[in-house]
Amino acid sequence: MLEQARLILQKCGGLPLAISTIGGFVSTKPKTANEWRKMSDGISIELEMNPELRTIKTILMRSYDGLPYHLKSAFLYLSIFQEDQRIRWGRLAGRWTAEGYSRDMHGMTAIELCRRYFDELLDRSMILPGEGTKQYSQKINSCQLHDMIHEICISKAREENLVFTLEEGCCLSDTQGAIRHLVIGSNWKRDKDVLESKLDLSYVRSLTVFGEWRSFFISDNMRFLRVLDLEDTLELKDHHLDDIGQFRHLKYLSLRGCRNILCLPDSLRNLRHLEMLDIRGTRIYELPTTITNLLKLQHLHADDRLDRLRVRGEDAIVDKYQRYIGRISTCERCSVLLYKGHVFLRPQVLDAGLNRYDIFNLYRFQERSLDGIILPKGIGKLKTLHALGAVDVSGRNGNATIKEFGELTQLRKLKVGGLSCRNINKLWSAIAGHNQLQSLSVKMGNPHLISTTTPLLLPIPIPNPLLMLFDLLRSICCCM
Repeated sequence: MLEQARLILQKCGGLPLAISTIGGFVSTKPKTANEWRKMSDGISIELEMNPELRTIKTILMRSYDGLPYHLKSAFLYLSIFQEDQRIRWGRLAGRWTAEGYSRDMHGMTAIELCRRYFDELLDRSMILPGEGTKQYSQKINSCQLHDMIHEICISKAREENLVFTLEEGCCLSDTQGAIRHLVIGSNWKRDKDVLESKLDLSYVRSLTVFGEWRSFFISDNMRFLRVLDLEDTLELKDHHLDDIGQFRHLKYLSLRGCRNILCLPDSLRNLRHLEMLDIRGTRIYELPTTITNLLKLQHLHADDRLDRLRVRGEDAIVDKYQRYIGRISTCERCSVLLYKGHVFLRPQVLDAGLNRYDIFNLYRFQERSLDGIILPKGIGKLKTLHALGAVDVSGRNGNATIKEFGELTQLRKLKVGGLSCRNINKLWSAIAGHNQLQSLSVKMGNPHLISTTTPLLLPIPIPNPLLMLFDLLRSICCCM
């Protein structure tokens, strides 16, 4: 019974009125685990049918009705996310902006306006703060909807025909008119016929996928798609993204947590309205030159620690090589082989029929960890970038990349890794005039490659306000 009591309390979401009312109602029921389990499972139905509990929903509905128009729209958008899901602030702000709920106005950036909306919803208890805060600003970096508010959010979004979720037990007759935001739930049975013949996808503006990916999820009919959120989607492969360039209105693309993604497709060059690209948690470590065509890109997020090949021992190295060969043989070779990715994926390697000795030598040449993504030449053309990183500058384009940072004068947040005392002063010179920079993270590379004589100078003047985080992976004392 303690477990059932905990679940009921969780569904009350910390609302004193809900706890008091439902507690009184439960006290009239037989004190058995089975009875309390039925109460927990059917609490949303009880809110509708039971007059003792209907008061809670009435009061919560008044809280919603009291929201100003702009907050109602932002709040209903949260019905896209799953029950009890922790919603990251960055994910939500990026999507709100892409959908037009927020924009630059009155000297305030779109992201700053999103933060105001977020804080207002927190103050009104329409959302709950998630665990954790940003390290330096101490601002809440995630939120959740308590169950009762989530029920109201879904109900009102359905009334407005704002969001349609394909999930177990969903009723297709509920769709009336065009679908604006389509969600594919993790428990949906993945019925191709339903998606292609029974739903009008011509006005879909956002597609969000939870659970396992299927190639038919993306339709040519989604010509107005603005948001494609595939965060943590399972079984998504490189070739599934080959035709992504057809969605020319796309502003937000998240592949975060998609571990089977090794490279970005050539068709990415067509996404000229793209504003946010998140590839954290993928296996992409180098961006193609086509990224420099995305002149409206504002946020480019990548991991700050990338191991090109995570294997140990001779057998594991050979196994890794053979799995790459097998992967290439079962997918469309053209888009992958043009990519300058893992050395194991290059055409001359794939066709060489290497022996065990050759594989070891090749691995030793390739093996090293990166402190961010490798950028192509021409990144300085992306004048609208606000957030960039993490970027590794230890390789062949490193100095050219640092120089091009000087052209990115709109940067608010920059993360750079793979630096040495030979080039860190070039970084200071490049960003010295960036007076909008608010956050800078610097990671030094291998101390054995760092000069012990080059003085470490800070940029003068220091951009204001600027929060400098020197995350020195190895002792910076060797530079002094």
